[in-house]
Amino acid sequence: MKYYILLLVTFISTFSCTQEKECLIAQNVSLDNFFGGKETLTLKNDSSFSFTSVPNNKSFGKGSIISGKYKLFNDTIYLKIKKLSTKIILAGDQIELLPLNTKIKILKNNLSIKNSYQFKIPKDFTVFTYTESLKNYFDYPVKATKISLHDFEKLESIIQKQISLNITKFRKHKSQSDYFKQCIFIINANNEKEVWLQGISKKSSFKESWKNHIIDVNDGGEYYFILQMNLTTGKIYYFSPHGLA
Repeated sequence: MKYYILLLVTFISTFSCTQEKECLIAQNVSLDNFFGGKETLTLKNDSSFSFTSVPNNKSFGKGSIISGKYKLFNDTIYLKIKKLSTKIILAGDQIELLPLNTKIKILKNNLSIKNSYQFKIPKDFTVFTYTESLKNYFDYPVKATKISLHDFEKLESIIQKQISLNITKFRKHKSQSDYFKQCIFIINANNEKEVWLQGISKKSSFKESWKNHIIDVNDGGEYYFILQMNLTTGKIYYFSPHGLA
């Protein structure tokens, strides 16, 4: 009898450990001494999650932790914090928090949900899924769309051509490969695919964070540029490096 009780206790202990096992870990680390820090999202098999934020600059405090429950539905993770809910999708080697348009690098993933990208995004590009929080980047009602590898090949060619046409404005950056590219793809009212794209120099201070969130820069000259165009028709609405302070 004692033998069976011992087996039962062992089984329960093993089961509990498995239930508590981390099934997804995502983390961003910034070494910036003032604004940097470490953010970590952990999902466990018992449907609980925790999000910790620890700043490098201790004057901002010791950090914070948010915890709650999550649910999986098709290819989406829903984080539940009391009455609030945040949608998360897998986007390449990152997770994307859709309402916040923020990405966090995946360190471990045992979840059985599909990745939103069916191919590997070229290394110098990152894509932010269109949500209502990004509507100010476009002038009319639009909706999110799927992307293809051809979209990026086309953009590389177009950016290179535009840099060559504006060579007097691009003295230190002669190639499209000198830039990281942040993109938002949409479908407009005419069912045509458009893109908003920001180029960020690889010589800039955003080497750590350009994939994580849309960089808001007012000046900077040729270290940054904006491209807005219709990929279906090929029409370029806007292309220009940033102004100088």
